[in-house]
Amino acid sequence: MTSCFEEKIRLKIMEKIESLYGKKNLLKILEMLEKTISDFHKQHPELQKEKLEIPHDAILITYGDQIKEEKQPSLEIFEKWLKENLHDVFGTVHLLPFFPYSSDDGFSVIDFRKINPQLGDWKNIESLSKDFNLMFDAVINHISAKSSWFHSFLDNKKPYSDYFITKSPEENLSNVTRPRTSPLLHPFETKDGIKHVWTTFSEDQVDLNTANPDVLIEIIDLLLFYVSKGAKLIRLDAVSYFWKKENSTCINLDETHLCVQLFKDVMEAVAPSTLIVTETNVPHEENIAYLGNGSNEAQMVYQFALPPLIIDAIQTQNANYLSAWAEELKIPSDKTAFFNITATHDGNGVRGASDWLPKENIENIGNECVKRGGKVSYRALDDGSKIPYELNITFFDALTPANEDANDDMSIKRYITAQSVAFSLAGVPGIYFHSLFGTRNDYKGFDETKQPRSLNRRKFNLGELNEIMANEKSREMKIFKAYTKLIKLWKEEPAFNPTSSQKIVFLHSSIFSLYRAKETENPILAIHNFSKNHINIDTKEIKKTYGEATLLKDIITNKNIHLEDTMQIKPYETIWLKKN
Repeated sequence: MTSCFEEKIRLKIMEKIESLYGKKNLLKILEMLEKTISDFHKQHPELQKEKLEIPHDAILITYGDQIKEEKQPSLEIFEKWLKENLHDVFGTVHLLPFFPYSSDDGFSVIDFRKINPQLGDWKNIESLSKDFNLMFDAVINHISAKSSWFHSFLDNKKPYSDYFITKSPEENLSNVTRPRTSPLLHPFETKDGIKHVWTTFSEDQVDLNTANPDVLIEIIDLLLFYVSKGAKLIRLDAVSYFWKKENSTCINLDETHLCVQLFKDVMEAVAPSTLIVTETNVPHEENIAYLGNGSNEAQMVYQFALPPLIIDAIQTQNANYLSAWAEELKIPSDKTAFFNITATHDGNGVRGASDWLPKENIENIGNECVKRGGKVSYRALDDGSKIPYELNITFFDALTPANEDANDDMSIKRYITAQSVAFSLAGVPGIYFHSLFGTRNDYKGFDETKQPRSLNRRKFNLGELNEIMANEKSREMKIFKAYTKLIKLWKEEPAFNPTSSQKIVFLHSSIFSLYRAKETENPILAIHNFSKNHINIDTKEIKKTYGEATLLKDIITNKNIHLEDTMQIKPYETIWLKKN
């Protein structure tokens, strides 16, 4: 490899290529990869000088066309709105796929290197990147069946004839883990007759054949292209399904981990400040495995267990399962962090909490979702029964009983307390755009698409959103103000640094509480009441931390609190307590 790379990185890359493709193919593949990396470095030498840091920043998750206005590129509209309303709240924006697509609201990409013309062009991305760090989606497990790559495959044109996976429908694929109830193989008419092609998610989302080294080189070149266009973070969508192997589950394979590690090596060589974020909606232990040893794999992983655990705690008014899970959380190094989400553009997957919540609690979450106007996707268990896999409902509606007035102050308090958990926990909070307003289920959108996920993917007209924000007394604006206040406070406190220490404190079954501290800095005790009742807690554990200090402050309300033998926590109250 050229002199701009350290030999130790070259050796790490060689080891992974040999493990993936065998010794006989090593030199040929290495030569191709070296050229890709070297070409990028020559064009962007400045990126090699930047250092990796986990940001003490909340990340806004949004579609590029989240806000629309007739005859104007939606990215242009969004950038203007963002600068006017959230410039001092978010420093990082995760733009969900902004490429031309054919289905699944952007996750069936037609062309990985183009911008959907309705959103704008690369100049809009460049403009946004001047004021905000950007996370791009790398939808690299699959591509649209409408793409030129797949059309070339159907015509048996090189190199695309080997870019996809074909199998006989007679082959036994029963070991393969399925995230959907749709068929794993779909038949397509090709130049050489009918071929059955691997489709993990849908007929329109055709899996790429990463066992072909040409495909992997193409993907690495794509990731570097995203970095060149301003991506500071890269989200690897559905990466747990990235590699397929005979007689295996084809999920979370060692080869998949090696590929993520290879991406990390490449970034370390030419763009070391680029963060890799894995999106793996799998049981918790499998999910956090993508952090590797703390230095060799992803820098952040999605906390998919968190949303269902919060929903369960609110619905049962019992935080014990959430506390037990949080007590086990550990990161392998301060170069890694959890990406704490409460809601995303997808439904709330419950599989991440499957090792922590009893089956009956998960079933109850699903039943309550339906009562509150949502939809539920199920997966089959080995005994033939089924269990909720994904909840399609806005996070606000998931927390709000069907017979309750959503505009009631108690509903808003409960919602903000649930959201504040993502800030209190160690990690980087990821905030879905609709969480800022407590958006309700979008039945109109569902009626148009018939897709359950549309319930949580409402798009705003600019005038409509401005009208919401102009009404200071509206439920949405009460939530917006409380939410953005929390974010600003969180960013100011060293104790809330994403990698600072965390200790769970058991004060009451309805209370979720934890200490956060950065080295010798003043620790913060975050207390969340998941109950509709006043809760009196014994302060012995609190006094152990704060010693002789009896005068503390809740930094959310800026009120002094005299620490006595007991302390009363109001219904659905959040307190961030520190020494005055």
